[in-house]
Formats: sequence, structure tokens, C-alpha cells
Amino acid sequence: MLTPRPILLALVAVTALGCAKHPAAQPVPLPLPPPVPWSAPAPPPPVVAPAPPIVFMQRIEFDVASPLVRDEDLATLAHIAELLKQHPNVRLVEVCGHSDDGGELDPNFLLSQQRAEAVRAQLVSKGVEGPRLRTRAYGKSIPIYPNDTPQNRAHNRRVEFRILTQ
Repeated sequence: MLTPRPILLALVAVTALGCAKHPAAQPVPLPLPPPVPWSAPAPPPPVVAPAPPIVFMQRIEFDVASPLVRDEDLATLAHIAELLKQHPNVRLVEVCGHSDDGGELDPNFLLSQQRAEAVRAQLVSKGVEGPRLRTRAYGKSIPIYPNDTPQNRAHNRRVEFRILTQ
């Protein structure tokens, strides 16, 4: 009977002889995939600029000591109302009331508030949503002209618009 050690040696010898008869296998080259034609990378998507902000250059002027909107300003207010309805992205507009330097501080402040409220009411009557309009009184604190002539004082009695949120 053979002991385990001679069997192991016999297996190693047979394996070595078998390997010696056959040369080492050579790698077979695989076919390459067909070349992909080169093309330029796709251009990046165009950058879309945000819509330019709306600027109201108009201002509404008032008669001396009056909070009433003048008839000649109704068309301007209708135009501003249409712009606001066409641009719902303008979410908050401040209606700024001003006065000239004639009179006392408190009455002028109250008058400028009444002017802003009158303009806001006109815009709401033309279909602008009320929450989009905020009134603010400035009184005689921000003149745009020196209060030295009647014409300059007339320009200072005004309501202006500031877009706060869009």
C-alpha cells in the first residue's frame, strides 16, 4: 500500500509533465469596437436673463391743499394699472405721497397720506389687487425741486411709485 506522501509526489510529477507538453496559452486579441465619429459637444443651454424691472417714470401731481386726483392724471393712472395687471411678478408697489413746503408739518404729512390713498383707490378701481399696493406719506421731507417758485412747489405736490418686490 502506498503512503500518502508518494501519491502526492506522483500527482505533482504528472501535473508537471502535463504542463511541460503544452506551451503557455497565448492571449487572443479581441476585436476593437468600431470607431465612434467625433462630434463637437452640445452647446450649453442659453442663459435666460430675467425680465428687466418695470420703472414707473410717471408721477401724479396735485393742486394746492388738495388730495383729489386731477382729471388729467386719470389716463396716467389707467396706464399704470394696466402695466401692473400685465406684470403679476410685481408683487408690491409703494405709493409715495409728497407735499410742498407750504403749511405746517402735520397737515402736510396728513395731506401726503391722503394723496397716496386717493391714487391707490384709483388703481384698485382699475383692477389692481389692493394687497399689491402700499401707501406711505413723506410730507414735505423729500422735495424734488427747490420750493422757491409756484411751479416747483407744484412739482413737489406729487405721488410717486416705487416697486418694492418683484
